[in-house]
Amino acid sequence: MRKTALIALTLPLVLAACTTPETGPDPLTLNFTATGTLQNYTPGQTYALSVPLATGTTNVGEIKADKGVSVTLTPDVAKAKSRTLNDFVTSIKNAGCDASQMTVQDTTYRSLSKFDFTTANGTASYVQARSEVTNADGTRNVTEKAFWYATAAGSITGQYTCPGGTPITYNVTLQPGWNVIDTTGLFNPTTKTTTNIRYTSVASTNTYNGPWYAYTKN
Repeated sequence: MRKTALIALTLPLVLAACTTPETGPDPLTLNFTATGTLQNYTPGQTYALSVPLATGTTNVGEIKADKGVSVTLTPDVAKAKSRTLNDFVTSIKNAGCDASQMTVQDTTYRSLSKFDFTTANGTASYVQARSEVTNADGTRNVTEKAFWYATAAGSITGQYTCPGGTPITYNVTLQPGWNVIDTTGLFNPTTKTTTNIRYTSVASTNTYNGPWYAYTKN
């Protein structure tokens, strides 16, 4: 009887081990949705937002007369103009910058942060997810959002410096699919310079909602 009882107790454990765990959707197949409100511009009408592809551009969203912003990014848009992290570091070195402190776990990625539109009077412009905090001395702590799509896990860490420039620090870890990356810095409106520039991972996610700013292209 003891042997029979042992078998009876063991059987449910075997059945539980054979149960297939539930899995969510493949992050590589998900779209990224970004929404929010313009802080510094009232469009007065609806404008389409676009991003460049390998050739040409494609519409990915719109800004509305009420200052609402909506963007939808697909994996195909990300893959249409992607590069590797190693390629990025190589381009830094080719520009004469010191990237000896950079470390990379390579992956293919695309970073999307600026979404183009043209105003009714023909002014080339863009919107960007961004926030600002003004300090007592007039400088501004700025946070810009970028939406990175990675085809596999990867990372880029360390610091590089270009001739005559301020050091730029990366602490970015990418998961497959969409990731939100913050670029932070201290902007001086008198000198028109930004220091303490850092790129930092925020989350592996496929949504963003927050403030946006509009700018004309220089």
